[in-house]
Amino acid sequence: MWENDSPKPSTPDRGTFPLVSNQQDAAGRNGDRSVIGSSITIRGELSGTQDVLIEGCIEGQLSLTGCNITVGKEGRIKADLLARVIHVDGLVEGLLRGEEQILLSETGRVRGKLIAPQVILKEGCSFKGTVDMGDRTQDSTE
Repeated sequence: MWENDSPKPSTPDRGTFPLVSNQQDAAGRNGDRSVIGSSITIRGELSGTQDVLIEGCIEGQLSLTGCNITVGKEGRIKADLLARVIHVDGLVEGLLRGEEQILLSETGRVRGKLIAPQVILKEGCSFKGTVDMGDRTQDSTE
């Protein structure tokens, strides 16, 4: 008796794109995260103030001060990286500077230099290079 027989508006088909917004990172911050898909290749400089998940290929330089960079399993990076936290599940060649932490997961492969106060190498990862976990105040006096 009280039912409305009018057709309900349909919601638009969003395809298979993942919706990424208002995710909470390990530090408890809420914010958006950009995704660079597996079919994307970038050559040059990438900078910003937003977390990023990289599943594509990047050559050049990434500078995301105060943010997180996650290199997904499909990610292929030949670049210098600067971020608050760098998490590697894919392949990276270059200088990685983590303001707080660099983490290589079981599938992570890195060739280069790691500089961060905390560096975590999970069992199964592949790493060839150097690690610098020196004190920041010590760096400024050298």
